[in-house]
Amino acid sequence: MSTPSQTSYEQALETIKQFEQRQKDLEWIEKELSKGLQQFEQIKFQVNKNRKEVVFAGVRGDGQLKLTKAKCSHGDKFEESIGKLIAVKRALGEDTKKVEELVESKSTGISYNGVKKSKIDELVKRIEDDIKRQPIVLGDYTPNYLG
Repeated sequence: MSTPSQTSYEQALETIKQFEQRQKDLEWIEKELSKGLQQFEQIKFQVNKNRKEVVFAGVRGDGQLKLTKAKCSHGDKFEESIGKLIAVKRALGEDTKKVEELVESKSTGISYNGVKKSKIDELVKRIEDDIKRQPIVLGDYTPNYLG
């Protein structure tokens, strides 16, 4: 096994860091959605993946009906959980800017600083395989993740 350049190793570490951040973002989306839904007595979502939209209907404790819709922009990747959260936040009159910033571009697929998810999955598998073969000793082991 060859040793990667310092740049390749740093790129791999950065890619993993970005992947882990995306996982944290997705967890935050789920928590925010749960928190928002708790403010309604009754809820219903209608998800249309072909039209890339989520329609939300919710009845608040005071009987007030809220109807909202979140529609994915043409160049963005549709993610149901993000659409649901945007629709719920709109129903509650809350700002959706932070959620909208988490939408990924459709043209590049899922990517983290330009590295596609398939490449990240490959990196994670290679790391797992390397760890199984040889434990990592900091400052001593730099596997060739980016080839």
